Amino acid sequence: MIEFTEGELKINFNDSKIENFQKLDTQGKTIPQGMKFVDIVFNKNDVTYMIEIKNPSNSNSQANQITKYLTKLKNNEIINHELVPKARDSYTYLHLMKENKENLIYIVLLGIEKLFDENDRATFLLNFNDRLKSNIKKECDRPWERQYIKNILVFSIEDWNINFKNWKISRNIKEG
Repeated sequence: MIEFTEGELKINFNDSKIENFQKLDTQGKTIPQGMKFVDIVFNKNDVTYMIEIKNPSNSNSQANQITKYLTKLKNNEIINHELVPKARDSYTYLHLMKENKENLIYIVLLGIEKLFDENDRATFLLNFNDRLKSNIKKECDRPWERQYIKNILVFSIEDWNINFKNWKISRNIKEG
């Protein structure tokens, strides 16, 4: 089992088929100048998974921070300035280092339970997923000729735990 922690979120990957698990976005690690990386990458069977975690619902989030983050989610700022560059740069790095499989899946985990009620969350996630897919396919005046990501999935914590039975997420809030 592989245990990964990002802030308050802990993911237990109880999956023996995972290979080459690495945290790409590591502070202190030398990376090519100007590049942004996703949080974690691993291979399973013939697929490379790139996972980015955004958690605006962490226990330290203040109401004004949540409101600002929600605006950034809705106006594509998080998509254009964080998620798309991280996908492109991580893919480029993995490709140049010969560490990726041909099939690449980009998963974005959004801890947004404080931002939306359950009904609005599902609608938001579908819309957000569509916008992210569109922006990854076309970052400039015309679409990329090579579609480098096979699939893009955006999940809330609840949806993640429903869809990935062997990759469970829990929220670890420290009492203080």
